[in-house]
Amino acid sequence: MDAIVKYGEIEFFDPSFKLNGLTSVKRKVVLNILEISTTGEVAEKDRLHWILLTSLPLKNFGDASRVIDYYKKRWHIENYFKILKDGGCKVERASLRTFERLEKYITLFSVIAWRIYYVKHLAEAAPDEDSSLSFSEEESLVLKIENKISDDQRITIREALRFVAKMGGFNGRKSDGEPGTVSIWRGLIKLEAKVEMFRYLKEKYQF
Repeated sequence: MDAIVKYGEIEFFDPSFKLNGLTSVKRKVVLNILEISTTGEVAEKDRLHWILLTSLPLKNFGDASRVIDYYKKRWHIENYFKILKDGGCKVERASLRTFERLEKYITLFSVIAWRIYYVKHLAEAAPDEDSSLSFSEEESLVLKIENKISDDQRITIREALRFVAKMGGFNGRKSDGEPGTVSIWRGLIKLEAKVEMFRYLKEKYQF
């Protein structure tokens, strides 16, 4: 895919700035601006035209490439924090009164949110890869047992994720699309409980 990249500096006055309540006093803001647009024969879904404002340096093409790369990652960051805040973890609803408790709470749920995001992203990016990329051997085995699949049969990441989501209330009908983060979160909780039970039975009966 070919693209044209332009970058430079832009100056404007901050419209929200007030000095002692006076709006007539102006404050100049200087930012770097970057524009990227695809050229040539490009499918509609792949066509893009971004205009980005940034405080990061834009002295050369290497700087511009770095800013573009950061912007490309924004969806991953936004989706991760969406899961952390709303998608099952609901960190924003925590009613903890001290910083120490809140810090521990967020630390714990940051790990959980990453697990949810990671398995969901892999199922979308590489749906036909083996489930071992995002699930442990024990987790995959428990999912096979739960879904009456023979031990030597391979299951994909997408199949494994849908099995997990069904544990969390996902119906899996054609009209339902792909599992959401809440059903994945609930399913992972149940999966871990089943894995613990599997370990206990395996140790007790030595199978």
